[in-house]
Amino acid sequence: MQAFIVKFNHLKFKSLPPEEALNLKAILPGIYFFFICSYFVIAFLQNEELNKIAENYIQKNKQNTKKIFTVMRKEKLWIEEIIPKIIHEIRTTKSIALFDNLLEYLSEAGIYYKDFETIIKLVQELGLSFAEMSNDAKVNMLTYFYIQQIQANANDSKNLKIYSENQQAFLKQLCKSLLRSEYFHFFENVVVHDGKVVKIKYYGSFELGQDLMSNTFKVFPKNKMGTIEEFDSSHSSENDLFITQTGASEENLFETSKAFEEQTIRSDYKKITRQFMLYNQYHEHAELPPENEQLEQEFIDLQNKNFNLVKFKENFANFLIDITLILHEFGLLYKTNLECEQSKILVDIALVDQKTAIIFVDQQETIYELQNDGRIYHPDNFNKMKIDTLRKKGWNVIPVIYESWNNEFDTKEKKEYYIKKKIDAFGKANI
Repeated sequence: MQAFIVKFNHLKFKSLPPEEALNLKAILPGIYFFFICSYFVIAFLQNEELNKIAENYIQKNKQNTKKIFTVMRKEKLWIEEIIPKIIHEIRTTKSIALFDNLLEYLSEAGIYYKDFETIIKLVQELGLSFAEMSNDAKVNMLTYFYIQQIQANANDSKNLKIYSENQQAFLKQLCKSLLRSEYFHFFENVVVHDGKVVKIKYYGSFELGQDLMSNTFKVFPKNKMGTIEEFDSSHSSENDLFITQTGASEENLFETSKAFEEQTIRSDYKKITRQFMLYNQYHEHAELPPENEQLEQEFIDLQNKNFNLVKFKENFANFLIDITLILHEFGLLYKTNLECEQSKILVDIALVDQKTAIIFVDQQETIYELQNDGRIYHPDNFNKMKIDTLRKKGWNVIPVIYESWNNEFDTKEKKEYYIKKKIDAFGKANI
């Protein structure tokens, strides 16, 4: 806007007669005023217009459920009445691809759809076996079940239950198929190269991992770019594996951009968070040990890397400043970036004595609903997993979707009132 005004101000009007150029320059203040007003009017109406655009699109395409569902997935928009229509479409067309899309959506935004019995029936009606389903589909399904169990058993911190025998049997089979697969497990080959001991990570299933000396065992080295190359250990030497691994590392020397690196870390962090929490919740169903030290360490490492990225972001910094100033004014003791000992989750701001966690939620990691007075935002299932896991461990949690919170509570007094009300609601403080 400023650039436009500066350029406009330096127009010489060489092609106009002097008197007309003078008249045009005389009305420049009015032109400035018009553009400035237009700019702020557009900004003011943007949210309402976005809602109207979405509503109009939905009305226009209300007969095309799949089109609407595509928009819902892309925009992380929750429209409850569309889900039964998508399920009907899956049953009619027997589309496995559409079913996979539904699982992906429910794993991100399915906090309000509580009918997981229907999801189980869909698997059976489509004739899918767990061996045929992709690991991503199984992870999405188990993530959805996890959120539903946490929600349904909010008052039972010791034992989360599935209600029917059919659901129990299905969940156990799902957990065995997924948690014992290469998606959750890797092992290390120790090799010597140029007199140095090198550990090479490779991926394989838990069952195959019980017999690492087998000549027919397939080894899956995984490089940092995420591609997997298959080797047969009976034909590949240790040096071959080492060269492949170091070759992948050399490719990483050519970083494409800082943004790509951040995106990769964020994606890896979200993936390992799901794995870590699902393993902790369902290891008994898969008859696995309760501790998975390697998975835990990967989660901690990636969580710290992600924090080192987030802490320099403007919204997160402003969140810390706003909340800590309020807590300081109330005379409450707090800690920032505190690791919950039981869950290993980092708590952004913790009132340790009251066991209250205040969690930053990025606007991009939310789902929203369209309502008459605007958009209502909620943490997506990734954040819900962290929030509900902390609650299961006995924490009171205040999630703050900072951008929406900052817009809604636009004065210091409103922000203080909101935080005070939330803390008082837990009955832990008397401010």
